[in-house]
Amino acid sequence: MLYNLRPILTFGIFKEQNVRLAEMETLALNIGLALFAAFVFFIIYDLAKKSNAGKFGTVILFGALGLGLAAFLVKTLVVEMMGGGHI
Repeated sequence: MLYNLRPILTFGIFKEQNVRLAEMETLALNIGLALFAAFVFFIIYDLAKKSNAGKFGTVILFGALGLGLAAFLVKTLVVEMMGGGHI
C-alpha cells in the first residue's frame, strides 16, 4: 500500500519551502553524524582529562581513538565520490 505522507511530513519551517522527506532525512542524518562526532571527541577529551594524560598523552589519545572516527568519515566521503553511495 502506498500512503500519501507528504501533508503529514511537511510541517513547521519546511512547509513553506516544500521540502521532501528524503531531503529532511538527509539533513537529519548529517546533523546527527556531526553531533555524534562531537560527542566522541568530547568523550576522548574527558578520558584524557580524567586520566591526567598531559599534553602528549592527550595528543596520543586523540590520534589513536580519533583515528577510528576519522576512518569512518573518510570512508563515507570516498563512497560518495566514487559512486554517489547508491546501491
